[in-house]
Amino acid sequence: TRELFIKSGRGRLERAIVTTKGRLYADDKGLGANLTARIDGDFTKETVFAFWPEGLTRETRLNLIDRIKVGTLSNAEFSLTAPPGYLNADNLRNEDLRLDFDFREATIEFDRRLKDGTGLKGHAVLMGSRFDLDVESGWLDKAAIIDGQVLVPSFHSSRSGKGSLTHIWLRAKADAVDVIEAVDPIAEGNLVKNGLNRERLGGLADVRVDIRFPTFQNLSAETFDLTFNADLTNASLKQAALGWDLTDGKIRVDGDLRANRIVASGQAVLGPYQGDIAYHTAFSETDQKVTFDGQFDAEPFGGAPDKPVPIQGEFTLTGGRDEGTQGSGQIRSGIFDGDVAWEGSDQRPSHVTIRGETDAKGMAAQGLPFIQHLGPKVPTQVSLIRSGDIWSGEIQAQAFSGDLAYIEGANPRLVYQSVITPDEARDLGLSGLPLFRTQRRLSLNIGLDEATREALIRVDQFEAKLGWAKRDANNDIARTLTAKIAPPDWASLGLPEALFKPTETVDVTAQWLQTGAAMRGQIDLKGHVIDFTVPDNIVGSNGYQAQIRTRVNDGLLDLLGYTQDRLTLTGQADVVTSLYRRGERNVTVVNVYAQDAELKVRGSDWIKPAGETADFAFEIDDKGAGQGVNIARIYGNGASVKLEGRASLDGDGKIEFIDFSSVYLKDFAEGSVKYYEASGDAPRLISASGRYFDLRPWVMPKSVTQSADIVADIPHDPNVVEPVTPAEMVPTRLVADVQSLKLSPEGAFRDVKINLDWNGANGLDGELNVRTQNNSLIGFSAQSEGGVSPDFSRFEGRIEDTGDALKTAFSTAQVRRGETQIKGVFTREQVDATIRGEHIQVRQIPILAQLLTVGSLQGLANTLTGEGITFDEYELPIRYRVSDQLLFIKDGYAKGEAVGINVWGTFDRDNNYIDYRGSLLPVYAVNSMFGDVANKGEGLVGLRYRVRGRPPTPQVEVDPFSLVIPGFLRQWFDKDFEDEIPPLNLPDERKKN
Repeated sequence: TRELFIKSGRGRLERAIVTTKGRLYADDKGLGANLTARIDGDFTKETVFAFWPEGLTRETRLNLIDRIKVGTLSNAEFSLTAPPGYLNADNLRNEDLRLDFDFREATIEFDRRLKDGTGLKGHAVLMGSRFDLDVESGWLDKAAIIDGQVLVPSFHSSRSGKGSLTHIWLRAKADAVDVIEAVDPIAEGNLVKNGLNRERLGGLADVRVDIRFPTFQNLSAETFDLTFNADLTNASLKQAALGWDLTDGKIRVDGDLRANRIVASGQAVLGPYQGDIAYHTAFSETDQKVTFDGQFDAEPFGGAPDKPVPIQGEFTLTGGRDEGTQGSGQIRSGIFDGDVAWEGSDQRPSHVTIRGETDAKGMAAQGLPFIQHLGPKVPTQVSLIRSGDIWSGEIQAQAFSGDLAYIEGANPRLVYQSVITPDEARDLGLSGLPLFRTQRRLSLNIGLDEATREALIRVDQFEAKLGWAKRDANNDIARTLTAKIAPPDWASLGLPEALFKPTETVDVTAQWLQTGAAMRGQIDLKGHVIDFTVPDNIVGSNGYQAQIRTRVNDGLLDLLGYTQDRLTLTGQADVVTSLYRRGERNVTVVNVYAQDAELKVRGSDWIKPAGETADFAFEIDDKGAGQGVNIARIYGNGASVKLEGRASLDGDGKIEFIDFSSVYLKDFAEGSVKYYEASGDAPRLISASGRYFDLRPWVMPKSVTQSADIVADIPHDPNVVEPVTPAEMVPTRLVADVQSLKLSPEGAFRDVKINLDWNGANGLDGELNVRTQNNSLIGFSAQSEGGVSPDFSRFEGRIEDTGDALKTAFSTAQVRRGETQIKGVFTREQVDATIRGEHIQVRQIPILAQLLTVGSLQGLANTLTGEGITFDEYELPIRYRVSDQLLFIKDGYAKGEAVGINVWGTFDRDNNYIDYRGSLLPVYAVNSMFGDVANKGEGLVGLRYRVRGRPPTPQVEVDPFSLVIPGFLRQWFDKDFEDEIPPLNLPDERKKN
């Protein structure tokens, strides 16, 4: 055995000092060694690899020499304890050779596609059959390396086999964008290209890259393995989709080069979406896939914040860098299921199409119950085209179809516009609102950013603002709707124009809570509160749907412009409106509890005093889309009221029938009343029967103070009759059998029997018989003359005691006694008749009193105001034109012992204007001395007059110089007078009375 002992040795290796000791020896097995050495100072990698025998894993040794490019090495310790024969490549063991050293400011190539690791610091160990390089810190591009290793597990293929792998890995922490940019070259730039770039990506990342390749084989695509994974926390991505930012992400990015797979998956918030998101791509160009499974918060769109919508889907992205972008996929959610497709010429889609079905039940849970009327599933298609940050297009969803626009950016908005037709309103269950009985333009402008969060609603000129749902102090979901309702808007919202005419614009605030299974809220009308309750699911249930409660008082009625002053309310009444679903019908029940209210019909004796119980109920059911409603029951009960009836309205809100089988209003009405609109061959029917009816509230004139009109200030030109479109001809039958009918405070008509038929045109048939308070008879009859052209009807009437009839009807004592007859002809457009009578006494008639006073006939004036003036005979030929309600008197006269008078002129009922002229012949007996008055009327002494203006105080003019008027008594007028209304064009024999 040959030996060499080194007791100590010292030298310089580059700039480092080397010290060593030990021995070298050899025998028949070969060379052996037992040496130790230390290198103090800095040296280069060549020094390290000088201790690595060239025969040991030559390819790996050369690969590592290339990868470890530069750096400063130091503090090396070397030991070699190999027995003879173990220093060759196949026998050296780990315990035989060990070289430890530190390194700093090193540069190592981890992969040719990555930037080199720089500024690396760590420790390395070279052993007989293994090499470990541990990285403690450094940089991979801008990412800080916190850990890493280069590991050659074996130098001996005979021991470990050909499958032994060299493993290089590193771990880095930094901003997410720094990490993504560092590893993106491995992904061929796909990560940055697909949006994970510095302008959009935020958050922190912890990444690990692993590289493995065979230690004893040549490198190739089949043998080289690279994987990486990155954990992103608090990740964010601006403009991730539809203008929404991805936030609060906890994403893991995994890449596998040999599997050609890159997957980014985890949980994140994307606008209103929260849940799992996975993005699948590859190292080489391929179709990409996005999957998601989570929940969609519809609250930013006005939905319920406590009812997130479950949603899942899968999208496939196709198209290369030069082809732009395109893709398709499916969505499954609690409100919509369908397919999505998009395309674009750049990296952002420019055309999106969505097709599928909207789930009505899910939409109702989000606060949009109307869609349920369209069925459980509504076919839906959305098509949008992008220009810059604005998407515009249309949505097709039956009655919800319209134009759609979405504006991306920091203040996103959603705009919807549509024209709602009456048919579509019926489909949505809104036909009960008069607002939608005509075509309306609807627009919604929805602010989706945190600062706005409201929807501006506009229906034609009607505007409202819907605030987004918020949680109140009790953690309940609260919503607010504000609007200004102008006077014309109320009728559109369902307030009956026949009863209400508002005069002021009212600020309205509606607030409601979503609590459990219902919405409960209040509507505030300037301090007047209306409560309402609506369950979430208003369709499909056979039970209660909604309820509206309000307390009605005179203040609320005044605010709404209540016009029916005949029926007054003092105090307050509670009104409860309940909606039900019964089978296929919608039923509304309105209950009125009026115990605390005084109800009164002005002009009558009926009063329901406050404190007296009185309840009313109306049950209304929908006859079907566009078919109108049945009021199945009208009910009233109390000491002063009992009602039992029913009614029906058609789809346009017109009355089809009203039928009260029992009406009792104490001292006002007791009996039955019917009104049936014409149907088929049946005429319109108006019928009343019973003990008594008081019509004073409708026939008594309202007291209106009017000042006298000066003729010069009110010119009255001749009427020009404009062509009038005739009203619809509706045949009507009027039937009455009433014991007592009150029209005035003075008594009542008795034994009222009416049976009249009008054919809707010129035919009138039937009769009327009634007795006055003093039992005098009034009779009227009519008979149509069919089969002639033009057709017409004859009529005649007789009043036994005219004064009694007028007193019973109008409570007037201005007329006493007198028998009156009327005969004439009737057409739909005009009535020509002659009224004749005798032995009538008149008193205290204002116009006649004015005429006598102005004519200085004080004696007659005193008689008129005293016992009255008697006319032995009178005759008034009249013509009445229906179109403009003009009454014309031609050659009318009245004569008595004290005075004679004739009249020619008109009464314009529309304008309450009279224009009469004629002659007044006072002291009839004296005048008789001047001529043959009875036969010729010659030599009469009289005054000409003219009366014009508005009753009861028109202007009176008298010509005192017109003392002698020749001619016959009934022809006192100038020949140039013209008829204001021509007579009916009928043969003379037909007009004879």
